[in-house]
Amino acid sequence: MLAHGALMLVAFAGLMPLGALLARHKWLWGDKRAGGLRSAWFASHRSVQLAAVTAALAGFIIALVVVDRPWSAGSPTPHPLYNLHRYLGVIVISFSLLQVVAGLARPGLTAARRPLWRRAHMTLGWLTLAIGVVVMAVGVLLMHELLGQELVSWVVPLVLLLALLLAGGAVLERLKAKAQAAGRYPPKTHKFTPAAAAAAAAAAPQEHPKHNGAPAGSNDHIL
Repeated sequence: MLAHGALMLVAFAGLMPLGALLARHKWLWGDKRAGGLRSAWFASHRSVQLAAVTAALAGFIIALVVVDRPWSAGSPTPHPLYNLHRYLGVIVISFSLLQVVAGLARPGLTAARRPLWRRAHMTLGWLTLAIGVVVMAVGVLLMHELLGQELVSWVVPLVLLLALLLAGGAVLERLKAKAQAAGRYPPKTHKFTPAAAAAAAAAAPQEHPKHNGAPAGSNDHIL
């Protein structure tokens, strides 16, 4: 079960939050000369999230193989929170796999359903992360009370990873707000504009194209 816990920790306290930050702060891949967003952000987001789902799925399979207990609601369990951890684990793995399918089936930039898909993908992603944190917290308690694991050996890396990501996210949010205020990254269009061009646009505003700042024909680097 140590491998199960370690894989879930890496997936839900490390890789998945990192992948979410890569998507939310895609403006970091803005081309400071030509404008627009470089597609590298999408490749990074996809790679990190696929690695996270792979780690989570491996941890889930380990739990299924190692733990041989019935799944019926009335079956005896070794801990009051045991079934909560198990059922929420199934939900969070299902959501993770659903996100992969959604990513593969994303509609084109100009498709009418694209805005709805984007909102659904983002909402399910953050919901998956929130449930994952709950599952990890309950899992740490179970590791301590059922297997005699020291709490500090699990709580410290869990809290440290989440704290680092939250701190990094807070810094990025502030930088993003400055870029938006300067007109270099409009939040509605996701179009990155170099500083000089943003200043010129502020002096003589022009209508932005309705393709979210992506090059014509591209649908790979804007969520």
